Amino acid sequence: MTERYQIRVLGRLGPVLRAAFGDVRCEMPPRQTLIRGELSRDELRLLLERMDKLGLRLVQLDCQRS
Repeated sequence: MTERYQIRVLGRLGPVLRAAFGDVRCEMPPRQTLIRGELSRDELRLLLERMDKLGLRLVQLDCQRS
């Protein structure tokens, strides 16, 4: 089952980092990056692990079931 997620991280990610997150949409509000997409729980876990390894600071994580 996939769910729709919205993840906010502190800072504006450049194109190389945004590309590292695959098939999710990235927007750039002031001083943050907003990552949106439909992910399975395993995909979300991998995305969060990747963000942690990159040293990104999670601001908010919202889930809306599809």
